[in-house]
Amino acid sequence: MSGIRQRQKQSTVASPVSEGKTSRMMRGTRLFRGGIFMDLTLLAVFIILAYVFIARRSNISKADAIITKVQEKDGIRSDGNLQHLIDARVKKSPDYRSAECKNKKYHITDQVSIVTVFFDYSFHDLKTTVGSILHNTPMELVKEIIIVDDASSLDYIVDKSREYVKTIDKARLIRNREHLSMGASRMTGLKETKADTVIFLDTNVVVSKGWLEPLMGLLNTESNVIAVPHFDSINDPVSYEYKGTIDSLTASLSWSLSVRMTKSEEQLTDPTMPLKSPALRGNAMAVNKAHLQALGGYDEDLGEGGGHNLELSLRAWLCGSKVLISPCSRVGVINLQDPVKVMSHANVRRITELWFSNRKSIVFRNTGIQNTMTDSERASFLKRQQQLSNLHLKCNDINWFFQNIAGHLPTPSDKAVQFGMLKCKTGRCARVGDDKRIDLGKCSPEHYHITLTRLMFEYTDDGLITSAGQCLGVQQTAYILLEDCISGDSKQKWHYKDGRFVNEWSQYCMMHVTDPDKKMGGKRQIAMAQDCSSASEEQFVSFDFISV
Repeated sequence: MSGIRQRQKQSTVASPVSEGKTSRMMRGTRLFRGGIFMDLTLLAVFIILAYVFIARRSNISKADAIITKVQEKDGIRSDGNLQHLIDARVKKSPDYRSAECKNKKYHITDQVSIVTVFFDYSFHDLKTTVGSILHNTPMELVKEIIIVDDASSLDYIVDKSREYVKTIDKARLIRNREHLSMGASRMTGLKETKADTVIFLDTNVVVSKGWLEPLMGLLNTESNVIAVPHFDSINDPVSYEYKGTIDSLTASLSWSLSVRMTKSEEQLTDPTMPLKSPALRGNAMAVNKAHLQALGGYDEDLGEGGGHNLELSLRAWLCGSKVLISPCSRVGVINLQDPVKVMSHANVRRITELWFSNRKSIVFRNTGIQNTMTDSERASFLKRQQQLSNLHLKCNDINWFFQNIAGHLPTPSDKAVQFGMLKCKTGRCARVGDDKRIDLGKCSPEHYHITLTRLMFEYTDDGLITSAGQCLGVQQTAYILLEDCISGDSKQKWHYKDGRFVNEWSQYCMMHVTDPDKKMGGKRQIAMAQDCSSASEEQFVSFDFISV
């Protein structure tokens, strides 16, 4: 095929394509790459990382100075409160509650037990979390703060934690004899609580003004729920810069068992009403103690490697409970945009075998994990099955969950060969734009305030790239659009080999380029059909499916 075989170095040009297929195909501008520019980029990244590390350590020291108990005259506190224990950064946290939430009244008389777990260096973050509790919580509603040390290995952390807890009247320190999983450590704390309601908080959480009362109010209305606050984002672990998130934000799971924040499919009519959350991210949650025990608590034999909160949320939804977000309760979470993944293969097998029944093959296909348990895994799995059986739970199957709770989750078809987010080796992921062109940007639906569906694609055994039931096809302008599938249309047929998608009609590759449309201002990054000769840099024509 003749036509656009010359590398374009400036802006848009059009070149003829022979054989009568089209008169003109536009070519996008390639990105500058290689050489001294790449060296300078790597140097800049190194300097930034070094700055963050130094600043982080500096801020930890400052936070320690702020939080450490003030020595008043004669060893007596002059103000009778706990302001000297509060990180100054916490006091600057904004209040993102809606006017309706601020005006909502709660009549709460019961007290709660708060449980938080730390290990080694996370003790520094723990103090910020506890400081936010002291600053933003009516302490008459707090019966106790249970702090679980998951067998920290650093002696000075062990000593500091003991001294720190002595400065807080309602705090108790429990130290595990050996390092356990997050779920097992939370259960250790649960067994020590004295209140009927328990709140679990991670050490990467900063609670905001008015966070507690809405959670308690929701549990007073519905006792058989796990109540979750709305999560705002703390993007910088040094400055604790606190940013509000969209009101419809919720947690969703994927077929690779990761949990990420995404836009809810529910229509909000009242900003104070709870939202369904298909999954638990687990950073903060409130639950009636007796209800959690009736559900079987956290799976304590689920080892390190994640999945404890996901497994609990699946069990809750399937076995008569709910996971609801109370939008008037807001907390900040560090690295909120990062998906929470199950890193342990054994944990993936255990969760999948417990709950996914006829859908488990999809999980194993998307994770690439073998579905064969070891003898010890099998013995532990059978033990857990018996424990749940003894609870006499009446559970639905996973099909009910996807029909009623997580119907929005993109599911691979029977013809899928590959499934997931389509990521170019330039580091960007494909996303269906409003104009149906294929944008390339961040691999994060929450960044764009969109649902995961617009970032999910599959490659079928008959050569189609599909998303939400439509197909990617090449236009005469070389743009790639999502459109209705047409049987036998070579413009929609792709050959995928060694990370390259080659369009059957044009014989061009899908490539990362800068949109040649002048209306876009030379900034929009998209996928177009372009010459994929050996002169093309590999990273711009290489795409992989990544599990989400």
